[in-house]
Amino acid sequence: TVFTRINETIMKPNSSSHEIADLISKDTGLSARLLKIVNSAFYGYPSEIDSLSQAVSIVGTNQLSMLALGIDVVAEFKDIPSRYMNMDLFWKHSIACGIIARLIAATRNIQNTERLFVAGMLHDIGRLVVYHYMPHDALDMLKEARDTEAPLARVEVEYLGGDHAEIGGLLLQIWKLPQSLENAVRYHHQPGESQNGLEPAIVHVADVTAKVLGIGSSGDFFV
Repeated sequence: TVFTRINETIMKPNSSSHEIADLISKDTGLSARLLKIVNSAFYGYPSEIDSLSQAVSIVGTNQLSMLALGIDVVAEFKDIPSRYMNMDLFWKHSIACGIIARLIAATRNIQNTERLFVAGMLHDIGRLVVYHYMPHDALDMLKEARDTEAPLARVEVEYLGGDHAEIGGLLLQIWKLPQSLENAVRYHHQPGESQNGLEPAIVHVADVTAKVLGIGSSGDFFV
């Protein structure tokens, strides 16, 4: 809902940064998390950004809306029990993937690299759907992947008929989120199957790199 309202406001020809900031400010949790990200070393601004309108002016409306989207989606899955997934490790991996994807996108002169940050951050969102709705199956799949030293996505196909990337893409489609974001998430394990394979390929490389660096964990034990 927040993302939809922000987008509607951005599309208005006479919208201002103050109007967008006022809309975001109605969600205090989102506001605090957004300012925390904008003030992180990830952006590297020399002085602290202490207001939402300043953040909108500096970061830009499209980029800020994508960041708000990512933060909002994360909040939907905050209650998954630790016996199924250590959510701190999960989000460390996800954010690392987002940062790496954004850095790779910048080398390819892709505009609005924040959407690659969000695609990286949400690339494993389908796994959270599985942990949330099929927790016992999730534990069985994790055990089989570890015991057989197989990629978890391959085990998911055996159990579910599709992997977490497909589930994540379907979720973003149901939520009517941007098609480019859905595409990057849906095909991040098989970018060659996408009609527009560049962005899924960037997320794929970022995902593998984050795993190799050992930053967090999404449940996969092997590269």
